[in-house]
Amino acid sequence: MRKTLQVFFESGVIAGALLGFWIQSGIAAEKIRIATGGLAASSAAVWAGLEAKTFQKYGLEPEYIIIDNGTVSGQALLAGELQYLISTGALAITANTKGGDLTIIGGIINFIPFQLIGRPEIKTAEDLRGKKVAISRFGSASEFAAREALKKLRLDPSKDAAKLASSTARSLKDLSRA
Repeated sequence: MRKTLQVFFESGVIAGALLGFWIQSGIAAEKIRIATGGLAASSAAVWAGLEAKTFQKYGLEPEYIIIDNGTVSGQALLAGELQYLISTGALAITANTKGGDLTIIGGIINFIPFQLIGRPEIKTAEDLRGKKVAISRFGSASEFAAREALKKLRLDPSKDAAKLASSTARSLKDLSRA
């Protein structure tokens, strides 16, 4: 776990530095908008750059925006309201498969940081068949991760388990009835 955090932190610092160098060498817009889709440790590179005034060092005046989730922040990026977004690769993949045009500049982590957790009576993948899987919202990294987890368990995400967005679930009781 400690080594994973160290690699994660080092990767974030490197990605932040690369972003700074890339911005300086090419696009050097005076004011830029950077967003993150929620609060997560993966945003640490941006926070470090803001605290150390690294952006200003390269002639940039950043406006940092925290948007409550990656899906909405991706929509803001596609609408041209942001210049940069720190989010998951799943966001760009999902957007591009639907006709979007996003480019991934660099990665901070190289794994899917989610776990599939079930109730005590679910012991095998087969026990998930016909059950509901909670996700944050459709098109999100949690949906991407849920689909990949179900595929890895040799289940068809579109047939074998229903995805239930948290905005659809009124409470945890709704999930417990699944």
